[in-house]
Amino acid sequence: MKEAAIQPHRPVLLLYYHMDKCGGSTVRAWLRRHPSVDTFYSHERALALFAEHADLFGEANSSWSPSDWQRSTLAVEFHDRSLHLFFTRLLPQLPALRQRYASVGGRLVSLITVREPAAQLVSIYRMWPPMRLDRAGNPIRGAALPLEEWLPHVTGVLSRCLVPETSCFEGRRGWACEGLSLRPPIFVGTAWRPPVWSPRCPPGELLRLARERLASFDVVIDSSALTAGLANLSSSLGWRPLRVPVITPSVQSRDEELIRRNRELSSPEALSNLSIRTALAHATRCDAQLWGVARALSSPPVV
Repeated sequence: MKEAAIQPHRPVLLLYYHMDKCGGSTVRAWLRRHPSVDTFYSHERALALFAEHADLFGEANSSWSPSDWQRSTLAVEFHDRSLHLFFTRLLPQLPALRQRYASVGGRLVSLITVREPAAQLVSIYRMWPPMRLDRAGNPIRGAALPLEEWLPHVTGVLSRCLVPETSCFEGRRGWACEGLSLRPPIFVGTAWRPPVWSPRCPPGELLRLARERLASFDVVIDSSALTAGLANLSSSLGWRPLRVPVITPSVQSRDEELIRRNRELSSPEALSNLSIRTALAHATRCDAQLWGVARALSSPPVV
């Protein structure tokens, strides 16, 4: 009997832009476990992608072990301090990289998950509980900063997450992005300090650029429809179906009293308070149009 012809493996490169509190931990776990993904680079190893295509990116780092990209399915996560690399390093070469995959019958897919801005902000507040500082600048144990006092300083978080390089700088401890998410140096340990940006909407040019960047992603998934969105992504790539895991990230604090008080200040009862609802509406008004674009682009569509 004549042997069946061996079908060549078509390479896939999935680039995941992981913004804080938008279902990213679940997507990361799903990609790690997926049997159709040969190699997964978490955000700590995102530079390995540039090393594999050093002629495009000029990255030569012997510490990385390149995969056989022409015969593999590779997923790369951009998150935290590597987010700015997506737009400053990757985006200028994205057309060439996309063409490189297409030339060998492969595919490059860019993915982003988004979340309704008010829910994203409340989730950030719960994940990294902000604290009051004393006059010496030291955190006061258990002294949670009320949500309505914190919100005026975090307007336009969705827009800023899509333009992270506008507020990134390289310091002694590596890259820090003050306006990107609400991480150090805005948070120093569990202590809150006022961020450097003004508590107003981002400039119009930044909002325009954020909308353009959001629309440039091949796949946009609303975190409230994550299971359906990832199922659609699997189907479009010809991957085997895989159940989406349930991941609950840990609160980034060891102060039990702070965590307890933080939960009280962001409980459903507290969120129904008129002053907090007003503060949330004010903090998210900058992202209203951008969120509308995200809803229109999401797969499956959000209704």
